Amino acid sequence: MKSFSTLLTFLLLQGVFVSPLFTVRADTLTEKREKLSEITQTIKLLEFDIIASDKTVRSASELITQLSLEIEKTQGEIELAQKELTRIQGEIMEVKKEITSTETRIQHEKAVLAGFMRELYLFERRPLTYLILGEDTVSGFFKPIGETRSIQNEVHASLTRIQDFKEELTQKRRLLERGELEQSGIARRLMDEEAQLDEQRTSQEALLAQTRSRKTSLKAAVVQARDFYRDLVSEIAALAKSEFEKSLPWEEAISLAKRAGEATGVRPALIAAIVHQESRLGRFTGSGRYKTDMAPSQWASFLRITEGLGLNPDETPVSAKPKSYPGWGGAMGPAQIMPNNWTRIAPEIAELSNKTIVSPWDIGDAFFGAAMMLKRMGAAEGDFGAERAAAGRYFAGGNWEDPAFVWYADRAMEVAERVERDFATQLVS
Repeated sequence: MKSFSTLLTFLLLQGVFVSPLFTVRADTLTEKREKLSEITQTIKLLEFDIIASDKTVRSASELITQLSLEIEKTQGEIELAQKELTRIQGEIMEVKKEITSTETRIQHEKAVLAGFMRELYLFERRPLTYLILGEDTVSGFFKPIGETRSIQNEVHASLTRIQDFKEELTQKRRLLERGELEQSGIARRLMDEEAQLDEQRTSQEALLAQTRSRKTSLKAAVVQARDFYRDLVSEIAALAKSEFEKSLPWEEAISLAKRAGEATGVRPALIAAIVHQESRLGRFTGSGRYKTDMAPSQWASFLRITEGLGLNPDETPVSAKPKSYPGWGGAMGPAQIMPNNWTRIAPEIAELSNKTIVSPWDIGDAFFGAAMMLKRMGAAEGDFGAERAAAGRYFAGGNWEDPAFVWYADRAMEVAERVERDFATQLVS
């Protein structure tokens, strides 16, 4: 079965309206605190997702801007390439016109040359006597032949020059056409790059729109979750008032002490004695408040504990400052455990009690907490001296043997012996 937070996130990502999830019944104080823990984690996940969405929005926006600049640059390069292509194509057209004109001149020169060759041919075909008799002198006979051949040579030379010029134009046209092909390739490549950049930009714009829409949904879910959180805190506060001053019958206290003792190896009678000594089994859990009675070094742990339990830290009772000796109060619940110590042992208490959320003001959790503290202080060794020292350290730490504090250890051992004697049947049942 999916956890509340996992299910909420899953449904949210699927676009499912999530408000009904915030109305799941949680009747007991423990159930409400477990639900509060889940909704707290859900809010953190949603807020983390909003932060991630913000990063995606910034990243996509920056990339879109970058792509737009690259597209604009590419479009400029395309425009230049197309202008160059147009210029080359214009030159090709001019060269083609020159080639056409040159070919016309070549044809003209060829026709002229052909005419001279025909005349020379006809002249040479005349009878020799006709040619000689038709001229006054011999030199007159040869003069037309010389002039014809001279003109023929000039026409031939001109034709050769024109053909060479045509070849040059043809070479130029080939070079221009090669340039045209290359420039066309450059233009096509740039247009392909523009298309790819535009596709990337479109993709990023779609991601941006999707992320912004998702962020809106996430924010709406956070608002719903916070509303549910506030309602749950109010319900917890109403139920918790009875927890702060809940006193147990000895029989029930011994049953809780027995469970805690089996889990930790500490003698149940000593556990019960400590809880009795600290709060009369939960009847007196303190009249102080953290801002005036607790050492500031404990505040951070206290605030985390109360937040996790849905309690108002300003209204949650702790032990008051002692009046007969200098020091701080601030201890919590029936076992009167300091916040920093509770933070360290809470995971073990949750594991031993098979609970998700544990509270120093819950009488059952308090018995486990006292047992864990006594175990850490050596009480599980079992002999009188070890138990007495552990009881003293529970109250005064390393100063427990000071004459001002040693009475606590002696008193705890006396109560433990009375518990052992008066409730032996409950302990061994």
